Amino acid sequence: MDAIVGAAKFMHTVIMDECTGCDLCVAPCPVDCIEMRPLPLATVLPIVGGLAFSLEEQRARTAKRNHARRRFEQRNARLRREEEQKLAERQARAQRALPHSEVPTLDPVQAALERVRAQKAANADAALKKAKIDLAMSRAQLNKSLKAFGHPPTFEQQSQLIVLQQQFEVAEQALAKLENNAPPIPAPAAPAKDAELKRAKIQLAMRRAELNKARTGEAAAELIAALEHAVMDAERQVDAYVAP
Repeated sequence: MDAIVGAAKFMHTVIMDECTGCDLCVAPCPVDCIEMRPLPLATVLPIVGGLAFSLEEQRARTAKRNHARRRFEQRNARLRREEEQKLAERQARAQRALPHSEVPTLDPVQAALERVRAQKAANADAALKKAKIDLAMSRAQLNKSLKAFGHPPTFEQQSQLIVLQQQFEVAEQALAKLENNAPPIPAPAAPAKDAELKRAKIQLAMRRAELNKARTGEAAAELIAALEHAVMDAERQVDAYVAP
């Protein structure tokens, strides 16, 4: 919703008039300093339904919800533009890095299939994000209604709580279904050879340091000879990993 203003390494502030109470900012807060508190109903008109009784309050609540929806759509559009710009910049850098003679010429059919697969992946990712947002909003609306209604709630309030609980369960089931149908992300193969080469280089550096220390301290000739032999073994080990 872009209801928080601030900058890196500076204090952030929540804009109360723009906050919808979706509590989506609580979990990603890096310093865990956001605390959800009930709204002062005397001065702030909530978005949660059932708390506006007069016609004027209902109109004001509708206007506030429409305003929040427009801000949400504008934020999504801004994020899409930023992502498209980043993608275009990455593609331009990759294109500049390739020599003109090595520019790949893709088969039109293969290129079309790649575009379809990319579009399907993007649609699945967008649907998963939307399901998470719907679940968070349903949870927030249910929790706020539980806090706002009296104890015990009236019959009308109880009916509304049942509807909100059903909406929350439907959103939860939809998210679980999308997460189950999502293809597993393949784990990147560990570069075993590079790791072994790094370890061999570290061992070589340690052996050379031991040899230099022994020579500086005028150690026994037998110890220096053994350390020189260890250095040569470490060098052969590094050469073995470097060789194709």
